[in-house]
Amino acid sequence: MKNLAPCNYTAIYNFGDSNSDTGGIAAAFYPPAPPSGETYFHRPAGRASDGRLIIDFICDEVGIPYLSPYLDSIGSNFKHGANFATGGATIQRPNESWVANGMSPFSLEIQLEHFTQFKDRTSYFYHHGKDECIKQRLPRPDEDLSKALFTFDIGQNDVALGIRTLSYQLQQAAVPKIVSQFISQVQAVYERGARTFWIHNTGPIG
Repeated sequence: MKNLAPCNYTAIYNFGDSNSDTGGIAAAFYPPAPPSGETYFHRPAGRASDGRLIIDFICDEVGIPYLSPYLDSIGSNFKHGANFATGGATIQRPNESWVANGMSPFSLEIQLEHFTQFKDRTSYFYHHGKDECIKQRLPRPDEDLSKALFTFDIGQNDVALGIRTLSYQLQQAAVPKIVSQFISQVQAVYERGARTFWIHNTGPIG
């Protein structure tokens, strides 16, 4: 173990739910109110927490700035990654709404589309754009993406939804479908250039 090379990641791209959302759902809907953020940021900072999230500590360890949410353009810098997570997100397509049940419309499938859009637009601006200020806030598409860490922290809302709405037998049948959908989405990110993954387990619910 002592001979392992250091993990020098150029960026982190995160997909997930409220466990790793640094402001996506706040930008799309309503910002969190105090006591959100009070113990570290000393103000609401888009997180469903009074302080930092695990993804923030990962950024600290890797040595990059905290991730800007993809859905929030104000003051965002994507040079060292982007956060596609939104509170209430699921692996499967949601059948409920944010207003009624707090379920995010930005499921993992949509987050992947956001990443694809981010990747394509970054490539366009980097190779064809003339605004150097924009380029300074974007990764190098041909170099940085393949050296980035891709993190996934999602699934607990799928489990919670099943517990709330399905019988025990249907819950058992739903789990393989959730896992299969998750595997296909991770494979899709790999096909778009990701090579290094960090995948969280879900919390102990149910």
